[in-house]
Amino acid sequence: MVFTRSEREEYLELINTAIKSELQSDKIIEKLSSLESLVVKFEVSLKSVAEKYESQISLLEEENKSLESLVVKFEVSLKSVAEKYESQISLLEEENKKLNMKLDKLEQHSREIPYEFSA
Repeated sequence: MVFTRSEREEYLELINTAIKSELQSDKIIEKLSSLESLVVKFEVSLKSVAEKYESQISLLEEENKSLESLVVKFEVSLKSVAEKYESQISLLEEENKKLNMKLDKLEQHSREIPYEFSA
């Protein structure tokens, strides 16, 4: 089979195009491979960060439980102190009423006693 010059040029152009396409395919494959490597590194890094934050979250949850326990203890203690002082206040108010009643009686009694003036 004999090719004409234009057929040979067309054939060579097709071969060149195929070679360029092959080279571009190789470059694309290299870039994809590089991207895959980056994706794997990113996934590993992301997993590491996630584990770090999960660990921190776990520690914070434990600390939160501890703080909640302290708050409950504080509330119980505060309630106990408040009840103690409320009880003392009630007793003092009752004692104050009794003393006021005695004072009123003494004032009333003192009004009934005649005053003697010495000259």
